[in-house]
Amino acid sequence: MTSAKTTAKLAIDDIETLSVSFLRHLRAENLSPNTVDSYQESLKQFLEFLVSSGMPQESGKITREHV
Repeated sequence: MTSAKTTAKLAIDDIETLSVSFLRHLRAENLSPNTVDSYQESLKQFLEFLVSSGMPQESGKITREHV
């Protein structure tokens, strides 16, 4: 999940930062690689949607109206 942002600029509650941790958790739970891939693709598409729509990418700033 690479973006134009640099790691130094990412906030702790940034969706991209949280996605890495979430995917690591799914692997640690020994979920099927296909399941992890599916979640990863969904997160990628969600982040792309937020960016292209000019919406916040910090989890604490995303509201129901954004999705």
